[in-house]
Amino acid sequence: MKAKPGFGRASRTTRRWGNVAAFLLWALFVLISVTAVGEVIRGVAVGCVAYFVYRVWIVGAWFCRYQREGVRLAKAGKTEEALGAFERSEQFWVRWHWLDQARAPLLGSNSRWPFAWTAQFNQANCLAAMVRYLEALNVADRLV
Repeated sequence: MKAKPGFGRASRTTRRWGNVAAFLLWALFVLISVTAVGEVIRGVAVGCVAYFVYRVWIVGAWFCRYQREGVRLAKAGKTEEALGAFERSEQFWVRWHWLDQARAPLLGSNSRWPFAWTAQFNQANCLAAMVRYLEALNVADRLV
């Protein structure tokens, strides 16, 4: 059965060109490393390690720290603290909006939704979990 045109597009979580841009960031790390090292095999290895360090420790542990903290707290059942972490995450990404807009080529993230929106969505989920439905709807309305 063939789906209607446009069906399912809203549920896609990645951008088409975001995959390419995220790959190009990795390729740039590898290219620079191959050039710096002067050998292809070692350069590729160094580039992969450098990209891994960048993605895990700089992007994951620094830029996305409040998001990760909020998810950890929400899974532990500490919804009030998770809400605060997601609010800090939104404030961070609103302040650094240009970085959020260029998340694929600069951060290697191919997410379709801006990180600030993800933080708002998680805030609405926390508020709904705390049975504060009207506040959750107000936060969710900001997403539209």
